Amino acid sequence: MIVQNASQVHKIVGIHADSRQITPMRVMFCLALCALIGSMAPIAAASHRDATVPQQAGTPALDAPQATYRYTSQTDGTTQVQRSTDGGRTWADAGMVPERVLQLVSNPMNDTVVFARTGANLWHSETGGVNWASVASLPGRPLALAMTGHSDPSGLLFLGTDTQGLYTSLNGGETWQAAGGRLSQVGAGSLAINALAVSPGDEQVVYATATFSMATPQGLHSIQLAFISVDDGRHWFEMTPAQHLDQSTAQMTPLVGPLLAVLIPTPHGTQVVGLDVGLAFATGLSDPDPGMRAATARAIGFSHDRALLPILLLDLRDPDLLAGDQVAEAIGRLGDASAVPLLMPALSDTDEIIRARAATALGWLHAEEAIPSLSAMLRHDGPWASRHAAEALATIGTPAAMAGLTAPLADQPMTPARHAAMGALERAGQPAVAAVVAALNDSSAVVRTNAAEMLGWLKPASAVADLARLLSDPDPAVQAQAAWALGEINTEPARLALNPAPVALLVAPVLPAVLPRAIADVPADTWTLTAMVALLVLGLLAIVLIWKGPRPTSHLGHT
Repeated sequence: MIVQNASQVHKIVGIHADSRQITPMRVMFCLALCALIGSMAPIAAASHRDATVPQQAGTPALDAPQATYRYTSQTDGTTQVQRSTDGGRTWADAGMVPERVLQLVSNPMNDTVVFARTGANLWHSETGGVNWASVASLPGRPLALAMTGHSDPSGLLFLGTDTQGLYTSLNGGETWQAAGGRLSQVGAGSLAINALAVSPGDEQVVYATATFSMATPQGLHSIQLAFISVDDGRHWFEMTPAQHLDQSTAQMTPLVGPLLAVLIPTPHGTQVVGLDVGLAFATGLSDPDPGMRAATARAIGFSHDRALLPILLLDLRDPDLLAGDQVAEAIGRLGDASAVPLLMPALSDTDEIIRARAATALGWLHAEEAIPSLSAMLRHDGPWASRHAAEALATIGTPAAMAGLTAPLADQPMTPARHAAMGALERAGQPAVAAVVAALNDSSAVVRTNAAEMLGWLKPASAVADLARLLSDPDPAVQAQAAWALGEINTEPARLALNPAPVALLVAPVLPAVLPRAIADVPADTWTLTAMVALLVLGLLAIVLIWKGPRPTSHLGHT
């Protein structure tokens, strides 16, 4: 006989029912956590820009002040290096160089990289002057030092030696290459590079003074000359005056305005030496070396000698890509408006390269009459011409030119035209803001989305109110892009605008602007790995809860 207590059975059955309710609740909780963590995985990745759109370097609003350095010789023969990050208002001790320093230069692209020249050695620091190491191998005793950041992110280092001429290095002095040409030692004589300087107006313009020495039966003969390079030291031109310098000089002072002249101290004061650019110089446009043709064209452009315009126009069809492009820029640099009607027909040339060069020259000339043709070229020409047309419109910089650049924002995919336009809009900077903000009111959601993205690149504080309005846009993609742009602007009004953002945006891949910086700064790869591990663990936990939860058992007594 089976004995059964009704109240006990009811209690037991109630417990089992609760267990069956608790288990699904646990499973649902695990699945909710899975969804939350999974939605956070792309958060860090969203902070990276679209790799298909080239970011322009050197955004002024975001660039930190360039550190500057000075040094003080000590009585024990060492040198104290100091560093300033506020333009020289305050200075902090960095490190000590164990020799007497004669010159300091820093990398314009990375101001923590510094070189110190002493009488016999070269010292290198990658810690802002705190720690120093000797450069192991030098091609000669160092007499002069200069550095630019144009050719390579690691910087281009120039070293003038006492007898072997000029050398350059792209890897911090690990290896050296002779400059070549007239600044390399040839034959039995010696070549000393006494001074080097970089133009503050264009760091591809480098100046050098050199002393050529030759021993003869009559004694040692020396001659001092000054040189200039307009292409990062690849080609060098001798500067005037025609008479040679009376003595070697260890100092050169670039002029603020003209790029082709420099001041050199003399016993009687200072002397201006410059590059004589005229018809004889222009024969370099016919040199068999395309690099020399490119350098010649660039120097002619810097000369602003409009008498050379007809020669440049004849060389617009140079077969070498670099040389021809430099000719186009030189035409624009001359600033002669009479070239505009001569260039306009070239925008319809059958050769895309010629069309692109004409666009470049017209941009430099700020030819507003070319805006309609350039806008059409941007939308409908090949990628090469399209990019040059976009750059020309950015250089012209008028509201009509900016309107031409915003037209490709109507392209939903990343077309060559939109790619070129977005890069040019960022290059234009502040003049582009009004046109892009106006595009936020376009009837097309695609245009509004792309315009919001563009403002995220430009980061104008004046656009916060317009972007905040788009957080209530009927299109979710517009909302998401507006939230991302506000996060990129990251001013106090922008952060306040994001606080009441719709909850739906919290799972959109635009949240580095919304989440605390401690979370947003986590690398995308770390988030992805963490999310995958968490999803796996929670998934396994859900399975365990389902299969290992409380199961019905009989509490009935048997007799």
